Amino acid sequence: MHDFEPHHLTSMPVCLSVSSMDSTGGAMAQADLKTFTALGTYGAAVVTGLVARSFTATYDEISINESFVHEQLMAVDESLDIAAVKIGHCPSAGIIRTVGRWLRQHKGKAVVVDPVMVDRAGIPLQQPEVISALQQELLPLATVITPNRFEAAQLIGSDEVLTRDDMEDAARRLFATYGCPTVVSGGGLGDQNIDVFCGLDGVGDFSAPRVGRQDRRRSFGIGDTYSASICALLARGNDLRESIMAAKSYVRALLAESPLVAKEEQGSNPISHCIVVDSLAQADGMGVTATGLHRALDRGV
Repeated sequence: MHDFEPHHLTSMPVCLSVSSMDSTGGAMAQADLKTFTALGTYGAAVVTGLVARSFTATYDEISINESFVHEQLMAVDESLDIAAVKIGHCPSAGIIRTVGRWLRQHKGKAVVVDPVMVDRAGIPLQQPEVISALQQELLPLATVITPNRFEAAQLIGSDEVLTRDDMEDAARRLFATYGCPTVVSGGGLGDQNIDVFCGLDGVGDFSAPRVGRQDRRRSFGIGDTYSASICALLARGNDLRESIMAAKSYVRALLAESPLVAKEEQGSNPISHCIVVDSLAQADGMGVTATGLHRALDRGV
């Protein structure tokens, strides 16, 4: 007979994903939940839609009835003390208004809005009425928004956001218009990956050398993972800039080390959250290594 040490219960911050479900498991709510778990938080999800897609194409999608979205929000709120909310793909204006009403009634949570409007190739994903609802209902409530360069351009009514200066201008304008701190993610600009931040404490950028796969496949689920990482880190008590820096480190570590799971003909591969982060090599040159990432999440970077 073995003597077992008693388990010492500790509290764990709770993060909520409000997004569609992606059939591949590589993006949207599934990516959020995997990220929340990997970064030491408990993940819950309110499903806004169902998307049938591969790593290269979308075949169909279904929007969830907004009354059922409301019921999900009420059920999760009844069960869990939510520290932070990440809002991703919301396929209708009605759903966005439903989520906005709930957020206004349940203040005090960190809110990360990933405005899923344009994919990384610049292809629009949402109708104008959905974008308008997003601008009116969600952006003013956000702790931080995380548009990519294409989404930032659409939100400010510009034809394009190409350079680092364009990104800074877009971040400043979004912050001035909606009052929400903004991170404009750049993808790749030359040999650097640059994100530009604008908040109450001014403008700054988070840059690091680009990470690419040796097999040249594109990585899938980066944007969702980045915004979900920021959400988890805010829930853990990090400040906003610390959360952005550590989130960037986490994503870069996954980009460098994720194993192949997709079929070769897909040309893309999802980033994998099942990697033991503590075993990875240095993630970037900003002073945060994957080896010490979990410790950095607790103390800031």
